[in-house]
Amino acid sequence: MSAHTGKLLFDEGPIAVSRFAARLLGLHEAVFLQQLHYRLHMKMQDPKAYASYYIDGRYWVRWKMQELHTEIPLGKSDDPFKRVIRRLRDLGVLLVERHSQNKWDHTNFCSIRVRGT
Repeated sequence: MSAHTGKLLFDEGPIAVSRFAARLLGLHEAVFLQQLHYRLHMKMQDPKAYASYYIDGRYWVRWKMQELHTEIPLGKSDDPFKRVIRRLRDLGVLLVERHSQNKWDHTNFCSIRVRGT
């Protein structure tokens, strides 16, 4: 083993992705959606702590572009994220809205569209 092996293997939580989702949606889309699902699930587990993220009958994740770069390894520029978000929205899987009360805050909130909603 080389000295670089430790940087390639898990010292942090791995990102698990369904092979079915990756084949159906694309790898980047599956990674994005899985990370979003994980964060939504964590909010549902603690409704009191995340009450402000429960809007219009669903939980939302508030993501700034800088946070996406840190949390989801899709690339160094914003373009891969924009493509993934656009594709998932076009497929009807991803909801993206602005829920800030401040007009200057353009941070997007994301949620997953559940069948029938």
